[in-house]
Amino acid sequence: MKSQPRWSELLPPHDLEAEAALLGSIILDECRNVPDLKAQDFWKPAHAAIFDVLVELNGSADRADMVHIRSRLAAKQILADVGGVEYLMELAESVPSTTSMGYYAKLVHVASTKRKLMELSHTALIAAATGGDEPLEVIERLQADLVSLTADTGTHAIGPTIGASVQQVYDRLSRLAEGDEPAGAPLPTGIPDFDRMLGGGMQPGQLIIIAAATGGGKSALAGQIMMHLALKCSAPVAVFSLEMTRTQMAERMLAFESGVALNIIRGQQTPDGGAFGDLAEAVGRLAEAPIHPVDHRQLTPDRLRASARYLCDRFGVRAIVVDYLQLMRGTRRDSRYVEVSELSRAVKLLALEFEVPVLCLSQLNRESSRENRRPRLSDLRDSGSIEQDADVVAFLHDPNRQSESPAPGYEPDPRDLELILAKQRQGPSGAVWLRFDGATQRFKNIQMRVSPSVADAVRQRSHRT
Repeated sequence: MKSQPRWSELLPPHDLEAEAALLGSIILDECRNVPDLKAQDFWKPAHAAIFDVLVELNGSADRADMVHIRSRLAAKQILADVGGVEYLMELAESVPSTTSMGYYAKLVHVASTKRKLMELSHTALIAAATGGDEPLEVIERLQADLVSLTADTGTHAIGPTIGASVQQVYDRLSRLAEGDEPAGAPLPTGIPDFDRMLGGGMQPGQLIIIAAATGGGKSALAGQIMMHLALKCSAPVAVFSLEMTRTQMAERMLAFESGVALNIIRGQQTPDGGAFGDLAEAVGRLAEAPIHPVDHRQLTPDRLRASARYLCDRFGVRAIVVDYLQLMRGTRRDSRYVEVSELSRAVKLLALEFEVPVLCLSQLNRESSRENRRPRLSDLRDSGSIEQDADVVAFLHDPNRQSESPAPGYEPDPRDLELILAKQRQGPSGAVWLRFDGATQRFKNIQMRVSPSVADAVRQRSHRT
């Protein structure tokens, strides 16, 4: 039996005839239509250099005839390297017409994809054999690279006309009018006033940022929203918590669902018989809750994406919670600003790719706490790109910390918190008032008990924020 060739003996896939025919077709077409490929997709360096010039001429106002192609190559001092005018003429004469340009482009792309696949496999092989990384890290990097390679087909962003999308919107509205809940419907947070401002809840593909100062209650609020989605809406949720263990998350969930104080659940106080009964009932309800915690203490965009893909495919996850953004690790370490910008963009792209809302928590700059004032968009910590990437930005604010009341004549209850909707890409801004019970980690949507004139003043001030 003939032995298989060794890895080092394998010649990477390529199709020089298809490359030449594709370049000849583009030249014959005077660069009016250039396929969505990259120079790296060509195996022969001369073909890659010629393709670069053809792409440049495709985007210029010059007539892309043979004279201009030759002039561009000569200006780059590579005309002789690619074979001179004679080779350009040979390419142009190698095809009778441009009708098969798409077919040649496909052949070139297939060969290029196979080479990239070999390169990824080789990199993973070397990392597994000689590297010091954990096997799971190698697998996650390979998985993320394979996903990118799958998406990078050159035509993934090209779809049907806008009419198809318009019809989908109309069909969704029709199903809503009939009382059905279509796929892609907003997911309610369980906070009535907040849901109304969001147009029914969190929308698929949205990046929702909830920001607060350290210890400001953002994890508790995200936990309540997560519990509402899983228990009331039967919507599977993935949660990436970078500062709480699974045990700590379970304690908070039990406190919320049972109504038993958190210090009892943590063993700081002896529970009575009634508490045990409430806890047992809560355990029964939470046993089947579709909440999927992910343990990644060093969470990177690639790990987040790989885990999210697995959870969405395997369990049908409909929402993702990230607690919190600044604890993630980026690949770019130029500066903290650049790193956080990379992270916020990665989380937004995650929401778009999997078409689920991503609820991402964020820290506020220390200055906002020191100045004792209501937070602003500029207070988002470490990067202005968080505001740019987010569809919704909400601040959880304790009015008792600021030096002045939210409006004249209003004295907040020590348990009251203000959920300030500072940005919404497709909706209004404003504020929602919540009352927080720290013992059970519960937030309750409340109406302010003040005179109408004071309430109006607070609302107007909230809209100006």
